[in-house]
Amino acid sequence: GRSPYLVAMGIASAISGRLDVGKRGLLRYDAVIHVKGADSIRWSDVVSGEKSDSMVFAPAVQTGRAVATIWQTPFHSPPDISIELDVRYETTPHEEVVESIFIDRSQASPGERVELAVRLKKAGGGTSLERFSMTVPVSWAGKRVDFAATDADMINRMSLGVGGAPQPESLASSWGGDAVGGGRAAFPASFCGDAYLT
Repeated sequence: GRSPYLVAMGIASAISGRLDVGKRGLLRYDAVIHVKGADSIRWSDVVSGEKSDSMVFAPAVQTGRAVATIWQTPFHSPPDISIELDVRYETTPHEEVVESIFIDRSQASPGERVELAVRLKKAGGGTSLERFSMTVPVSWAGKRVDFAATDADMINRMSLGVGGAPQPESLASSWGGDAVGGGRAAFPASFCGDAYLT
């Protein structure tokens, strides 16, 4: 039968055989799964760590999960797939934590554009400032909105918590294509107990 576990193990073995990945560094990868009868699935991710024993397994596990989702389709028999991976490794990790978040005003009207800035503190010293902007939705009129800055992994977890598990209607929609890519910052905005992703 078809085994996502064997796919993941094969990918981990292939990466280990081609890259000398240690416990400290930065691993970037781009993945494409070509699915017969459906659009290709593409995503990118970043894994960084000072003492990580599992850095090489991250692309393998993520790809294995995607394959499992594709092959568990209830619409017909598991489709044929092919996988492309582009993996790069650097020995110096790149880690940052959110130090503070700033918004250019305390009140804004629907349709107005607000500017946001996040100060990031780098591991080992130094800071950087990332700037973002957004237009206030009409649906937010008269409501208090709280912003938080977080990484891609957390925003994807929040998205799943707000929207619930995917409910595919066809093979083409059986894999969520709206996930935030790894290595990126994102803003969840919340009010009245509900979270809204921006």
